[in-house]
Amino acid sequence: MSDVDDAQARRMRSRARLLEFLKFRVLASQEAFFEAWRLATPAAIEASPLPAGAALASLDLIGFRRWLQPLWPEAAVLSDADLRHCLEQAHHLYVDPPPHRPA
Repeated sequence: MSDVDDAQARRMRSRARLLEFLKFRVLASQEAFFEAWRLATPAAIEASPLPAGAALASLDLIGFRRWLQPLWPEAAVLSDADLRHCLEQAHHLYVDPPPHRPA
C-alpha cells in the first residue's frame, strides 16, 4: 500500500470513529447538540432550530474542534471538511425526524 493510500485509509477510519463517538451524544441531545456549533448568522437565527434532515447552517468548526480536542484527540488529524461531513452525517443519521402533522 502506498503512503497516500495509507493516509487515506487512516483518515477514513478516523471519520468512522468520530461518527461513532458522536452517535450517543447526538442521540441523547438531538438537535440541541448542534446548537452549540451553529454560527449566529441572521439566516441561522431565523431558521433555528433547523428541522431534522435539513442542511446544517454555518458551523463553528473551530469551536467544535476546541470542544473535541480533550475528549477525542484523534480528531486532530481530520480536516475541517472531514469534521463538517461527520457532523452532517451524525445529524442525518441520529436526529429524530419531526413528528408528522396531518394537513
